[in-house]
Amino acid sequence: MTEKVEGIDEEWSKVKGIFQEAYKKGNERAEWISKRTLKLMDERREYKNRRRESADMAKQHNYLSRMVKSSAKEDK
Repeated sequence: MTEKVEGIDEEWSKVKGIFQEAYKKGNERAEWISKRTLKLMDERREYKNRRRESADMAKQHNYLSRMVKSSAKEDK
């Protein structure tokens, strides 16, 4: 059995609200992550886009990935 839709705008605003709430929850950072780890994550993100340009970029990205993991372990 399907419910009768009162108005498309009302339904859309409900769906939109659900997505916005889920997006906010996904973007919250854990309180235990230090600023150092966040800085490493940002730096790693920069290298991620450029890692296919050269082997050095890929090595730097891999190095930063390991650093982020170890720093996050220390924070936790």
